Amino acid sequence: MKSQQRALALTFCLCAFFATQFVKSQEEKPSVGFLEQYAKAQEKLAEVDLRRVEEYNARVPHTFPALYVDELRSNLETAREQVKFVRANGQQDLVQLQLRGLATSAQMAENDFNQAKEVNRTMPGAIRQIDLDKLRAVADVASLRLKLAEESVKSGSPIDIMHWHMERLSSEMQALQSRVDELNLRR
Repeated sequence: MKSQQRALALTFCLCAFFATQFVKSQEEKPSVGFLEQYAKAQEKLAEVDLRRVEEYNARVPHTFPALYVDELRSNLETAREQVKFVRANGQQDLVQLQLRGLATSAQMAENDFNQAKEVNRTMPGAIRQIDLDKLRAVADVASLRLKLAEESVKSGSPIDIMHWHMERLSSEMQALQSRVDELNLRR
């Protein structure tokens, strides 16, 4: 209970911080040189993350599951697209980057569900129904998060966009808390 309260308090603080930063970002635009440096740094981080996981898997196969490796590849591709966008347009549209990331996540979640269904079709019972239900729910939530983000951006209202960011941060905090709880149960 206390960990959930801490997570919610942290989410609130992060939302307040990002709301302040969002308002400031509307008032002042960073230089293109800085934006390109930032995009390149994100690309480098994505490259290193993927290379690290691939090296671990080369030494000990399946240390990291294929779905996680695919997600890292997708992150790297998105980072590379962002560098190209900044170079071509002289700006960085973080909202569009996040929308592309959400679209990729939604597609990956749908693919995961469809692959699991196909496995069960060819080998009945290989994947439990509860796991299929979870994959379906994850895909539905990912799709709805994308729609929420698109609608918030389409409205153009800073308040709608801030609410979207707050929801996104809150859901990320809940996911992190679930992972921590799951790891604590394994001890």
